[in-house]
Amino acid sequence: MIATREAIEASDTWREIAGLIPTVELYLAPQSSHQDGPRPRPASKPPINLTASDLLREIDDLATFYAQVLMEETHDVTAIPAGTPATIELIASRFGHFTMSDERISLDYCDAAQDIIGKIGALVQTPLPKHFRGPCVTQCGGDLWADEDTGIIACDGCKSMPSPEIVSAQLAAALAKRIMTRTEIRDAFKIIRLNVKADTLHKWVQRGKLRPAATFPEPRYRFADALELAECSPRRRVAA
Repeated sequence: MIATREAIEASDTWREIAGLIPTVELYLAPQSSHQDGPRPRPASKPPINLTASDLLREIDDLATFYAQVLMEETHDVTAIPAGTPATIELIASRFGHFTMSDERISLDYCDAAQDIIGKIGALVQTPLPKHFRGPCVTQCGGDLWADEDTGIIACDGCKSMPSPEIVSAQLAAALAKRIMTRTEIRDAFKIIRLNVKADTLHKWVQRGKLRPAATFPEPRYRFADALELAECSPRRRVAA
């Protein structure tokens, strides 16, 4: 058991984390190393900033873990809320369950919140990157970058400015060849401007609509299969 003040501070920190999730999501696109003048094209460019993606996954895993504890140890929590922010709000509101009994559990609950808020702080200390949107559609050898402020997509090679629709189609075609975890699929949907909720992905898997292409070390799915399901659903495209 820890002091009440420390328990309340931990609860407040968890709520702060929930509020910062949209900020972390802004950092999903890889950072541009572009400077004025020519530069070599990167040999490999991931479509997702792995630091931000891993952090979002860690937050989701922790929130899910504590929510499952509440489901197992309380009578009134019978389901995990839809969406990580709502799950975090649940575990923040029930801080007493984690901080008023076993000291080790109390410290873990507090330390986890402090660890995550520290990682978010380290991430956002760097400037918000331009969003990498793939190789140039003209095949000039350059890369496409979306400006965060204006939303304009421009090639750093030939200076062409393709429409967001053309770029999203190109990214979708490239991602379709990959197999991913459910979290990676959610991140990839965001990159190509599709709004698909985690609960929707869960239902696709639960109902057998989305089947794993590999199961080791964890289930992974063909992004092409998930994209086909999304495109058969009501329009989920979000603003560029």
